[in-house]
Amino acid sequence: MKIIIIGGGATGLALANLLSEHEKITIIEKDEAKAKSIANKTSVLVIQGDGTDLAVLKEAGIEEAEAFIITTGDDKVNLMACELAKSEGVKNIISLVNSLQNEKLFTSINITSVVSVVAAKANAIKWALDNKAVTGKASKVIEESLAEDSNK
Repeated sequence: MKIIIIGGGATGLALANLLSEHEKITIIEKDEAKAKSIANKTSVLVIQGDGTDLAVLKEAGIEEAEAFIITTGDDKVNLMACELAKSEGVKNIISLVNSLQNEKLFTSINITSVVSVVAAKANAIKWALDNKAVTGKASKVIEESLAEDSNK
């Protein structure tokens, strides 16, 4: 499956590396230095350019893209990229939304999925709190290590 990822920050790069074994991935990164750095850290195709520029999207092969994922920290960029992907006929569009205030707007544009950064972080913290067994094991390991060190 051909997937285009807009934004080569930590999330975009981690996602590209996670998916690249089985999918054909292209990352579009606006910042030239960051694009070069990403290209050195991954085997996926990296295009330096603006993910809201239709010419750049066409260079990336948006016509063949089966999925379009937007991971930037700027909701305005993410929204514009969603609209461009829709206008080019991409069926599977997934976008991060960084501000709680924008969640309803993103939901209203009828894309495949909206991932709330705030909700994802809150849910991860809640999960960690709810899974006390994991925390207890980690505490036990720390306690045993401290006890062993104190006997030296």
